[in-house]
Amino acid sequence: MKPIKEQTEVRRLGLYIGLFKPKDIVAWVDKLIEEVDIPDNALVDISLFGESNGINFIISKFEEVKGVYSKHEPTKVIVQMLYKSLVEDSSNNNAEKISRMMFNQLKM
Repeated sequence: MKPIKEQTEVRRLGLYIGLFKPKDIVAWVDKLIEEVDIPDNALVDISLFGESNGINFIISKFEEVKGVYSKHEPTKVIVQMLYKSLVEDSSNNNAEKISRMMFNQLKM
């Protein structure tokens, strides 16, 4: 399992570029909280107030999560997820949207 900080950075970046929606993030955080002995306070805040307070609140709370991570790893994971989405979408209905997300991710 990857460090929690690294996992939250992937979600933070994905939320920022539109890959994830706040309700999906809250569901993921709820599951993560169940799996750890002592959850980070920022994760509890996201679980309780994330959907009602929106994207900026969640992003700022993810930045508060304690821990260390490889700075480049979350970007690699996001680009891999976007590439997988692009390849799996045989109709290419989302090709432009996914390409825009990848471009925005690489600009960060």
